[in-house]
Amino acid sequence: MSSSNVIDVPLAIPQISAYVTTPPKRYNVIATSPPKYASDDVEKEKTPTSSISLEKPPKGTWLHAGYHLTSGASGPQVLSLPFAIASLGWGPGLATLCLGGLVSFYAYKLQIKVIERAAEESGRVPQTFRDLSMQAIGERWSTYLVAPLQFIVCFATVVSCIVLGGQALKAIFEGQELSLYQFTIVFGCMHMLLSQLPSLHSLRHLNLCALLASISYCALVVYGCISAGSTRDLRNHEYSIKGTHPQKMFGVFNAVSILSNVYGNVITVEIQSTIRQPAARNMMRGLLLCYVVVISTILPVAVTGYWAFGNISNGNILQNIFSEGGKQYMPSWSFILLNILILVQLIVTSVMYSQPTFTVLEEPLYYSKKPMTMWQGILLRLASRCIFTVFATLLAAMLPYFGSINALIGALGYTPLVFVVPKIFYLCVFKPRSGGLERRLIYFTLAIFSAISFMGCVASVQQLVMDAKKYHLFANL
Repeated sequence: MSSSNVIDVPLAIPQISAYVTTPPKRYNVIATSPPKYASDDVEKEKTPTSSISLEKPPKGTWLHAGYHLTSGASGPQVLSLPFAIASLGWGPGLATLCLGGLVSFYAYKLQIKVIERAAEESGRVPQTFRDLSMQAIGERWSTYLVAPLQFIVCFATVVSCIVLGGQALKAIFEGQELSLYQFTIVFGCMHMLLSQLPSLHSLRHLNLCALLASISYCALVVYGCISAGSTRDLRNHEYSIKGTHPQKMFGVFNAVSILSNVYGNVITVEIQSTIRQPAARNMMRGLLLCYVVVISTILPVAVTGYWAFGNISNGNILQNIFSEGGKQYMPSWSFILLNILILVQLIVTSVMYSQPTFTVLEEPLYYSKKPMTMWQGILLRLASRCIFTVFATLLAAMLPYFGSINALIGALGYTPLVFVVPKIFYLCVFKPRSGGLERRLIYFTLAIFSAISFMGCVASVQQLVMDAKKYHLFANL
């Protein structure tokens, strides 16, 4: 099996309102208390002009929350975990992986509390990350910092999924006389079709399929690593960290960024807006389900992959399993099955992360002064989402090494949105006691993950410079 045909997973993937044919309503009314935030005054000035009825109350269950959260967090970046462990070693690597899980779970828990408090005080449930930030830290910070960060990260994730989807299709149809950009266009067409689903809630069954696909391909990878480890001479395994001192330093930066972001999900507010009351309790149950699934998949892949291949673990462990040293430790049919499962997970993730960008792009059009009929709303959604998909697919075809760009965007936006911003929201809304243990813990984790964000930027810029010299536009990798 040629290594050139194995899907190239980026080393660091950074990594919703319901619109059918109605103008989007930014909040669900759950109380009668008066608004207490400046952002609510802005909302009063925005009156939908369509004659179509407003959206119904959310119907999602805690299981649906678990499906959404797991699909948003898990992904092919798990295939890079043995490589990340190889850059740190057994102890520091596994400790960083566990620490990232604990801190991200704590950040999500704080964010769920902030959403619940904002809903209680304003009488409205925030529908988007931008709405929550407007209530927590004010309109200016939300408009010029938080909202653009989320939009860029979501768009970058969509483009990255299209890049990887094209590579997965090429690996499945090995031997076809098609270039990578042509497979990328095929994947983009699949994304365009599914992006017409009107809301995040309508993706719940697809997210369940993505969850099952993720569990399945992780199980196959673990089987392949165990087979390789039992076949290869373990005495030849080397677990020391390779490279010169600068290479080791950049490797540590990149590895910490990968391991800390493997649990990341930047659309938790949009997910919670689709969950019925009591939303906070249902979200916590869904979050627990998400972490049970994620931890049960990533830890076996990380441990068995590094155990089997040591410091020669590739950025994509499939390259070790199917082409390391000219050997193949799993049958060819399993390689095709693995890429099919990865393809399923990628297409669902790309559509899910498109939802916040659709909100930003379609909202000004839905709030136009001219009333809109049902068919006009449908055509508007069709046109806007097709244009978005065409642009994202073109960018993916032009830059097949987009993973390096995505890593930079993730370090600048993804890490702050997952580990930093929710804690700032909590400090602004709940105002924990000065000098207390909780406040000190929050400040400590803020400092640590701000440093990780900086380290990820340094490592991704270095990798981007290397890729820019190696590849060209529309490269057939």
